Amino acid sequence: MSLTGLSPLITDWMKNKLKWRYLFQPIYRPFIIPANGQVQVPFGQHTFKYPEGVLLAFSASFDNSDCGIRYEAENFDSQLAVTVDNMTAIGALNEPFFLWAAQPPDTLQGVHYIANYKEWAWQDWFNLYVINTGSVEHYCLSFSYTIAVLLEPRPSDTVTDLLKALLMKDLDLDFRKKLETKLKKIDQDELLKKLDVRSEP
Repeated sequence: MSLTGLSPLITDWMKNKLKWRYLFQPIYRPFIIPANGQVQVPFGQHTFKYPEGVLLAFSASFDNSDCGIRYEAENFDSQLAVTVDNMTAIGALNEPFFLWAAQPPDTLQGVHYIANYKEWAWQDWFNLYVINTGSVEHYCLSFSYTIAVLLEPRPSDTVTDLLKALLMKDLDLDFRKKLETKLKKIDQDELLKKLDVRSEP
């Protein structure tokens, strides 16, 4: 299925006849996320390195709602905000939210799900993680992502305001305020320092 109609950045690549491709990876093999930890996906300590890219979708399921997803690039880092519990607390449940969670009874018993369908544009490098903010280890049951990447450097005369705008795009104001209210008592920088980072087996 083509997602080009949803992505202005991909449309711009095509307009300028640049080489690009999709990266798609579904994993359905459970693995452990350590307590207060994170696991970089896919394939362990893997960083996506391309001139430009855009995250189109990233979802995961877990055995506990303390878990969630994290995406990191030079211009943004979701840190520990995107967990099933946090999305539930602000009412981001199921579609049409671009970032949402689902829990029993809307999912199978014992399965807690989170999905991101907001585009995040990035340059040079990009990291994906599954995270566990709980005090005991939990399982990631599955994850899946779709990323579009530019395979060649963009000619200087094709750098547009569109790209600059996409790279600065953040969560919409109302959604960000809800997250900030929920997380205002959490010292995320301090929590991140405590994360036990492991490679996905």
